[in-house]
Amino acid sequence: MHFKDNREFMNLLEKTGDVVKIKQPVSWELEVGAITRRSAESSGPAVFFENIEGYPSGYRIFSHPLATLRRLSIALGLPTQSSAREIQNAYEKRIANPINPVIVKNPPCQENVMSGSEVDLFKFPAPLIHQGDGGRYIGTWHLTATRDPDSGWLNWGMYRAMVINRNTMACF
Repeated sequence: MHFKDNREFMNLLEKTGDVVKIKQPVSWELEVGAITRRSAESSGPAVFFENIEGYPSGYRIFSHPLATLRRLSIALGLPTQSSAREIQNAYEKRIANPINPVIVKNPPCQENVMSGSEVDLFKFPAPLIHQGDGGRYIGTWHLTATRDPDSGWLNWGMYRAMVINRNTMACF
């Protein structure tokens, strides 16, 4: 299934009952992580936190959108009761026939750009997920693409990205 953006996917999850919106204020410090973990461990819905304490309106967190086979099926446009094997088969078929990327001028993801002294990672409501974590994680279970500056080799991987200070993150 093709989604123009994350909002379309979230709207579909809302229609299928696979997301819950939390409008009450929640703390980025352990509360977001605890609610997310509880929902994930019980195969509950994805959670969309709409009111993060200490952050202005519009700063939100959407957690674990692909954490169940059902939501993976929805994301791939498969029947919601697809098995792990059916999801794997669909995935393998699709990576064997990749779609060429389309370069877009002025994409929505670049509407808000910060550079130089404007960069402040603490402007984003990155949560402290687990007690004992070394810091706040702006990325967990997300895609990171890195290119070797010398060879041009491209690596795609999933790495937790921890906020170190206002303009530095560390990845495993």
